[in-house]
Amino acid sequence: MTTTTTPGQTLVLYHAWASSASRKVRMCLHEKGLAFDAKIVDLNKFEHHADWYKKLNPSGIVPALMVNGHPLVESNFINEFLDETYPTPPLRPTDPMLLHDMRLWGKYIDDTCLPAIQKHNWMHHFHPMAREWSDAEL
Repeated sequence: MTTTTTPGQTLVLYHAWASSASRKVRMCLHEKGLAFDAKIVDLNKFEHHADWYKKLNPSGIVPALMVNGHPLVESNFINEFLDETYPTPPLRPTDPMLLHDMRLWGKYIDDTCLPAIQKHNWMHHFHPMAREWSDAEL
């Protein structure tokens, strides 16, 4: 796969490997063959709530994509930006009805599927760790 970026364009992805939203953006970047610098945000250390990350994304949610020093947030919006900025190969349909259907599926995944995954991740990963924390740490 060849990698391309707009001349002078710098892409830095702040992401977490276990994050489904981060995975969506990584897939888009790779499908488009875009060169980017990847920075891991350690969710186990709650780096997404650290001051340095909250400057990128005040909501503390991964991923965030820095484009020439400007932070972009929300995975669906990041992917739309990438598809509009780097149109080849196109990742969205041009037909308005198909685009509607694509967005409907994206909403279903975000509103239904991802919350189920997040609940599972909390119960099997973070909840056991949280039992060991003091009230101050919680």
